[in-house]
Amino acid sequence: MIHINTLLKYSLLVLSVGMLSSPAQASLVRSVGMLSSPAQAAETGTVSFNGNIIATPCTVTTANPNVPLGNVPASTLHGAPKRRSALVEFTIGISNCGRSNMTSVVVEFDGVNNSGGLVPLSSVSGVATGVGIRLLGKDDSVIDLGTTPADNYSTQVSLSKSAVTSGTFTFKAAYESTGANVTPGTANGTVSFKLTYL
Repeated sequence: MIHINTLLKYSLLVLSVGMLSSPAQASLVRSVGMLSSPAQAAETGTVSFNGNIIATPCTVTTANPNVPLGNVPASTLHGAPKRRSALVEFTIGISNCGRSNMTSVVVEFDGVNNSGGLVPLSSVSGVATGVGIRLLGKDDSVIDLGTTPADNYSTQVSLSKSAVTSGTFTFKAAYESTGANVTPGTANGTVSFKLTYL
């Protein structure tokens, strides 16, 4: 909507144009058109960065634990999905955690949720089928690789602002069937992990 003041200014300028030569008229009319067009507001935004500078990170004292799940009969898992073998407990130790303004540290397992959150068996000749490896917290809470946030894991080690700390993470593992049919074979698997500071 053109305001009255703008309309009057526009009319006065048009009247003045009649006193100018044709090229000057055209130039001035173009200028008037530019002045009367509403200004276009630029889109803006803000990028925020978050993080912490931490003290000396923790040292993993059991970086490559070996967890023996044993010889499990296929019949124990055969017949339906989500059947499990006996749980086997394992630990991951950390030490020399420097003074930090973070409150705790957790172990976060890497993986993608393409096998029901299970650790897939290593692909070798004669590998068992219809089964994967389930990870659980110390309270038997299920850890779904690729979906369970690290801060939901039942095992956390508290950090201190005034002292160097150490601790142990306790987890459990078991074979778990992915379907009704389980065939015998080699059943090894590996999963990577990292320390996540909260």
